[in-house]
Amino acid sequence: MRRVWLAGVLGGLAVAAIATNVPYWNWYGFPGNYTAASMLVQVVGFIAVGLFAARIVRADESAPRIAERV
Repeated sequence: MRRVWLAGVLGGLAVAAIATNVPYWNWYGFPGNYTAASMLVQVVGFIAVGLFAARIVRADESAPRIAERV
């Protein structure tokens, strides 16, 4: 579940794609297909990094959980 959460957080950071590219399209007149492609590249990149990080970060089952320490 932690890996899914991590991938979701990193994928959620893809909102930065919208925050940066939509103003370029709106104010500077960048072509729509360029804007869509740039946003897609950023979203796919964040998802790929999230999945890669989730694969690397593995829960150590031998370590006690924080709730168990208290």
